[in-house]
Amino acid sequence: MSAQTLPGGYGGSSDREMTAPSAPLANLPSSAVLSFRAFRCWLVMYQRTWRASVWSSVLGPLFYLGAMGYGLGSLVDKNGTAPLGGVSYVIFVAPAVLAVHSMNSGMGNALFPVFGGVHWNRIYIAAKATMLRPADIYRGHLLFITMRIAMNAACFIVFMAAFGLISSPWAALLLPAAVLLGVAFATPCAAWISAVVVIRGTRVPVLADELPAHLARVDLFQRA
Repeated sequence: MSAQTLPGGYGGSSDREMTAPSAPLANLPSSAVLSFRAFRCWLVMYQRTWRASVWSSVLGPLFYLGAMGYGLGSLVDKNGTAPLGGVSYVIFVAPAVLAVHSMNSGMGNALFPVFGGVHWNRIYIAAKATMLRPADIYRGHLLFITMRIAMNAACFIVFMAAFGLISSPWAALLLPAAVLLGVAFATPCAAWISAVVVIRGTRVPVLADELPAHLARVDLFQRA
């Protein structure tokens, strides 16, 4: 550190020293490295709380597939499967349940976690106090959201295969299509909720959970 003497006080009756760094700051890591550090932050938190997401990630969609595919499907199949292309109702509805599950995963990991990161646990604010830039923080969180969508979709696809609901080689595209769908919903939701100051209700997040039941009612109405 080098010192520079400047006149201080009024009339120059005293002197004060102001120190300034003599060497420039070290170069920051690349944006990819910083984004990965932000991703690791969310990953560490998830390692502590993953048990709380078992229902919404695995068991909930599994039970919904059983209720819709086998429960309701048994009634639909009694009237013939010609309108469904000759396949059973559970095979017909399983990809739709996967799509809705991916959408819910994207929105669920982008709405309240982002709002909480700004206003509640203030993870975003703490990260901003480091060398991470806003774009790095967002990319890191988006990486984590993408990982969660991929994990949830992969679990559901495994259940589909276990139940014998996959017979086409095109099923190899189920996972990337589900991930892209979830990210397509997650990114605008995260951008919107980051600008929200106060949440006066939970109507918007609840709609994501109500959508599968609404789609089922529409399907039954059309068949009636």
